[in-house]
Amino acid sequence: MSLGTKIRELRKAHGLTQTALSDGIVTHGMLSRIERDDVTPSLETLLALSDRLDVPPGFLLDPESDLLPAERARAMRTATARFAAGRYAECLEVFEKTGLAPESECASIYVYAAYRVGLEAFYAGDFPTARQRLGAAKSALPATVPLAEVAPERIDFIFLLMEHIDDLEAVVPLAADKPDFGFQPALFFSMLRRVEAKESDTVRALLALDCLDAPYAAFIGAKLKILDYKFIDAILALRPIAASSELPRFLSLLACAAVENCCKTCEDYKGAYEIRDRREQLLASVKR
Repeated sequence: MSLGTKIRELRKAHGLTQTALSDGIVTHGMLSRIERDDVTPSLETLLALSDRLDVPPGFLLDPESDLLPAERARAMRTATARFAAGRYAECLEVFEKTGLAPESECASIYVYAAYRVGLEAFYAGDFPTARQRLGAAKSALPATVPLAEVAPERIDFIFLLMEHIDDLEAVVPLAADKPDFGFQPALFFSMLRRVEAKESDTVRALLALDCLDAPYAAFIGAKLKILDYKFIDAILALRPIAASSELPRFLSLLACAAVENCCKTCEDYKGAYEIRDRREQLLASVKR
């Protein structure tokens, strides 16, 4: 953490305004420049600021020291409380604003929060945020105890889906043969692979276990209807998935492609055109 950042964060932690901290030491404008690391304070100024902030001057000058023990403990308590409340994005803000390192005692909290925020961003089609958060979670994994939900393979699979968002059907052959029952996207594609291989009995047996969330299960059920040449039934089941703005973006895109194929098979070219237009709208809404 830089000198200016430490001064700014300590000032905020003490509830001081820039005017209050700078009073009698430097001008308000000079303090603002110091906090932005635009200028380096003189030794006299540094001593005065450290005294008012109640920290040793050496702490401000040491780039390896990010937080004092008391500040670190406070930041950890805040991060833990927000995590426990399920406010994962706000939890990550604590790490970023205070300089609390992901490799600290809160590493597991950081990894899980970053994973959850990244996963939700992926579902919503916000790929820049998804890449940033999921990449950060994966990078910090070695510093944590093993987390059942956060596995490198799951993160890699999400990156694969983002890479192939324009042609998601290309991911189906790449899905793992062994189902991952703890991760809905991977389990869904594993079952989709079995549908494409016409392993209908196996897929129906898996559906009977209620291991898929309702939208994923509805999609798989519709694909089974297509295998039975029940195209109209499949279209009726898939259209709500394609039209939804609340479901994972990749699932709605796959539903659009399936409905379009069904419409073409039924020679409903108007329906095929309309659902293709919906697919283009969804793709345009994805932040790359």
